Amino acid sequence: MVRVPVPAGLIAAFSESSDGNMSLTHGPTGASADNRSRFCAAAGIDIGALVVPRQVHGDRIVRVSKADRGKGALQAHSAVADTDALITDQPGVACCVQTADCLPVFLYDPGSGSIGIVHAGWRSTQLQLAAKTVRMMQESCGASAQGICAWVGPCLGPCCYEVGEEFAGYFPQDVSRSSGRLHFDIAAANRRQLLACGVPAGQIVSAGACTACHAQRFFSHRRQAASAGRMLSVIQIAR
Repeated sequence: MVRVPVPAGLIAAFSESSDGNMSLTHGPTGASADNRSRFCAAAGIDIGALVVPRQVHGDRIVRVSKADRGKGALQAHSAVADTDALITDQPGVACCVQTADCLPVFLYDPGSGSIGIVHAGWRSTQLQLAAKTVRMMQESCGASAQGICAWVGPCLGPCCYEVGEEFAGYFPQDVSRSSGRLHFDIAAANRRQLLACGVPAGQIVSAGACTACHAQRFFSHRRQAASAGRMLSVIQIAR
């Protein structure tokens, strides 16, 4: 488990492969519920506070509350349907996403006391999900973009994220060409979105680790295909 460097009053962390598969639906799932329980206990989070979305690589954002605690925590069918980002301003609600190459983005605005978390694959990045989540925090929770702090977790790096020619049109500023091959920098694309909607550069921190390169630390769909487990990224306002 890696703790995200957040201010007092917040809990934020992401799991590594050594913590076990956190997905109830992908990879070897036999121990996933126990893995989640151990991870949450180590992070100081009640497993019953976890709110898990059923991710579909879209741009739906849901504002969750204490009434949503436990959704998807130990049973996949109860997850928040068709959602790739969660926000809340209520303490004791643990918002999370699962990744295995996609980018987890943690958001916090101290002024409004609101948090958000984003599952940003390339499709959600193309749909500007990170920027939309910032805007929803502003509109629903009274957050200030200039006050938001963002932590960008481990993801597939441009070293390993080889893509087709169409990506040059999707992300012209974040695709590079080397030896005739195109590589996509998904972390840079999301950083660009955050900057464009007003989050200060000095308040965006990146883990900078490639999930495919670091085979001993992370699950990677690019490296492991269908056998890949999932890491869990979670953020909660402490009680």
